[in-house]
Amino acid sequence: MKVIILYDRIAKEGNHPDQSDALVQAEAVGRALSDLGHESVEMAFSLDIRGFLKEIKEAYPQLVFNLVESVEGHGRLIHFPASILDLLAIPYTGAPADALYLTSSKILTKKILAGAAIPTPPYYSPGDLKAKSIPLKGPYIIKSVWEHASVGLEESSVLTVKSSGQLLAEMEKRRDPLGGIALPSSSSTEESSTFHASHLKKAPKCFRLLK
Repeated sequence: MKVIILYDRIAKEGNHPDQSDALVQAEAVGRALSDLGHESVEMAFSLDIRGFLKEIKEAYPQLVFNLVESVEGHGRLIHFPASILDLLAIPYTGAPADALYLTSSKILTKKILAGAAIPTPPYYSPGDLKAKSIPLKGPYIIKSVWEHASVGLEESSVLTVKSSGQLLAEMEKRRDPLGGIALPSSSSTEESSTFHASHLKKAPKCFRLLK
């Protein structure tokens, strides 16, 4: 069986440690497939969709081993390769495109959990904070909505603020490293202990950044 091992193009650049891991994984997968008697070919995915379509149609694989965790470094595009493979009716490993999209967005995931009556930290949009003054209390953590693997997180991401304006200002400072527009969320200790108890003694109010 011919298998394409697919990963994000920027993995080969060496400037993105999180993505470079995909090359190690691809090598391990290739060895395993070879040991099992299968042919494998590595292929990089990028925003050149037309080029990818041409390349994969010429390769004509029976399966794609999907190692793509972002596209050109953008986590919110993780579902692109799976969507295209679905269009081409090429089977692939891992979650389907719709699951990748829904679960890569922390906000969409939170909405689904809330809809199923599963406790999850609520959130505010930047518009909410700009429209009215919201009482803020307790520690807060500013995180990206779409990026994974703790991208952009550091000790200074956990902070205490006294006003909505101060929170918005802190989020704006982190816009670039977290890759997007600020979208904050907050939670009570009871609701968020499942998600944050291992990080802080008291669960933080959580603020998300949407790209």
